[in-house]
Amino acid sequence: MAVERVGYSVVGSTPSQLRLSIEALGPTRAGRRFAAFTDWSVRYRYTCDAGRPAFVSTKVSARVTLPRWRPGREVGAEVRRIWEQYLSALERHEQGHLACAERASVLIERRLRELPRASSRQELDAMAGVAVAEATVIARGDEVAYDLETDGGAKQGARLPR
Repeated sequence: MAVERVGYSVVGSTPSQLRLSIEALGPTRAGRRFAAFTDWSVRYRYTCDAGRPAFVSTKVSARVTLPRWRPGREVGAEVRRIWEQYLSALERHEQGHLACAERASVLIERRLRELPRASSRQELDAMAGVAVAEATVIARGDEVAYDLETDGGAKQGARLPR
């Protein structure tokens, strides 16, 4: 899995100020703002042998966006400790999204290997496209369930105090 880690800068000297900064500056998807976000995709390849996939491989590419904070000298040890705990929990939550991506990769490979014999490469490619789309829908659903189960990471400690 190829993972790119990127950050966005947040400012503040209290947990409340940091939370407000994250709410204003965090990554957005579909009009919704997040504290962190993991984008991923799965690329696949296969060779064709007698109308069936012979060699199947997948590669996951991911981009994890997390907040980055450089505290000033005036920031006390307690605020720094709260931030470190929060960031650690947020990173742990995003690792869960990377695990969803890895499971998607495994599912895509399995679905491709299970394809029936096709009469042509064109037919095999069409069946593969459907199989990959179905596997991706399942994986994205698993990701939604993960966020519901963890309350977007809050149940894992990824929540700054108000």
